[in-house]
Amino acid sequence: TVRKQAEEALRESHELVALFMRHSPIYIFIKAVTATESRVLQASDNFEQMIGRKGPDMVGKTMEELFPAELAAKITVDDWSVVTSGKVLKIDEDLNGRNYTSIKFPISQEGRTLLTGYTIDVTDLKQAQFEREQISRKMLEAQKLESLGVLAGGIAHDFNNLLTGIVGYASLIDVTLPRESPIRAHLDPIQKAAARAAHLCKQMLAYSGKGRFVVQRLDLGQLIEETTEMLKVSISKKVELRMQLERGLPPVEADATQIRQVVMNLITNA
Repeated sequence: TVRKQAEEALRESHELVALFMRHSPIYIFIKAVTATESRVLQASDNFEQMIGRKGPDMVGKTMEELFPAELAAKITVDDWSVVTSGKVLKIDEDLNGRNYTSIKFPISQEGRTLLTGYTIDVTDLKQAQFEREQISRKMLEAQKLESLGVLAGGIAHDFNNLLTGIVGYASLIDVTLPRESPIRAHLDPIQKAAARAAHLCKQMLAYSGKGRFVVQRLDLGQLIEETTEMLKVSISKKVELRMQLERGLPPVEADATQIRQVVMNLITNA
């Protein structure tokens, strides 16, 4: 009776282990390992999803018979290091476009040390983590752009206040200075530079979301010609800028500052 009870308990134990190996959602393995080979003693059925073989078909096979040569050699070395060191090893591996994490540890049976462990498919987890990092990166970039917009708006306001004084004094000089004065030759560039700076302020305010777009009828050719001086400053001195502008084109309705920015971006990027 005692022997029969022991046999029944052993049978139930084997059946329970077999059920566990058959239905486990993670990849489970037990191996006999030497310095030159790592051979499967038991493996869960679901290995068919990883390497195309069920656990029972893997029993008795070495790593060289189951995996590509380079990966098989690495697994054997890792397994031997676990058995000899007695330490737990966690490793990440890639196989057939999927990502896996394995935990390996030694166990003792009747005076010999075996290796056992489990492998988890973490492909979806890594993909989700990558997507979260992408979202975080985009949020960080958006925050930086928002900060730049606030900074640009503040600089534009301060700059515009300075320009008000420059433009005002230039207007006073223009009114009070005699027409025949040679200083007038220097006044016109000052007023043009101040006007361009004012356009730059509008551009910065538009970038920061605090400005207003002024849509009007524009001659693109004339607008580009007016932007030439700014373009020459923006591009390399090694580059020659030539313009072939079609005359008599119909006007367009646009914001002049934004069109200047488009043209400058096209030229500087090119």
